[in-house]
Amino acid sequence: MGITLFAVMFSPSRSDAMLEHHFLFLPAQQLTSEPSQAGLEFSDVTLHTSDNLNLHAWWLPGKPDHTALLFCHGNAGNISDRIYQLRFLNELGLSVLIFDYRGYGRSEGEADEEGTYTDARAALAWLRQQGWTDDRIFLYGRSLGAAVAVQLATENKTAGVILETPFTSIADMGWRHYPLLYAILGWLFNASYDNFAKIGQIESPLLIIHGAEDEIVPVEMARNLLTRTTNPKQLYIVPNGGHNDLFFMIDPGYRDTWGNFVRSNGTNGTMSE
Repeated sequence: MGITLFAVMFSPSRSDAMLEHHFLFLPAQQLTSEPSQAGLEFSDVTLHTSDNLNLHAWWLPGKPDHTALLFCHGNAGNISDRIYQLRFLNELGLSVLIFDYRGYGRSEGEADEEGTYTDARAALAWLRQQGWTDDRIFLYGRSLGAAVAVQLATENKTAGVILETPFTSIADMGWRHYPLLYAILGWLFNASYDNFAKIGQIESPLLIIHGAEDEIVPVEMARNLLTRTTNPKQLYIVPNGGHNDLFFMIDPGYRDTWGNFVRSNGTNGTMSE
């Protein structure tokens, strides 16, 4: 620990990456499952970023008359850890593109904040290339992925934006969970993921979902984010929900909130000619 701390404090060229990849970016390279194991039709997709990286993604077709959803996952694991969520989204009739950030799963490169934004832009570009128009695309992000979706939503007006368990900023999270360490080393973080500063720029309809008992990102952060927006917005708090179990909660309100938001903001007919 002492050696690591010394290296962080006195090797500034490496310190930011060391900290971010210890506390923030926690990728797994091996895929442990695939959608077919849950009875879901899917195909492998390769996305090409503007900085010449190849990213791995899955495309899961939904019902012909439904909309598409771009899924930005959280900071740990890879897309193979999201099979249950994919099944839920498929049951709503949505076609889903889920991708791994650079350095996650089979995707090339190493993650950083700007890189994750570039990766999400490549995923949106792929959907457009397949004929999907922005008014038929939902942006969805969980936890860290919510921050990626926020950035993408500030740049593009789409059918809607769904943020699940979003935080206000990396700084707020650092002060909450590691106050002493963040006071000493927080200046070394390059990543800010400042949702609080950005969310007011979103013009699309917005749905925020949060667990009432979230042990990682307090529900107050979701409420604070909502106060920053003037676009059509909704907050649904899952009773007794934590950070990673909202999909598993037996809460009809969760499913109903998702379904109502998609139906209210989606456009019938999915593809442009």
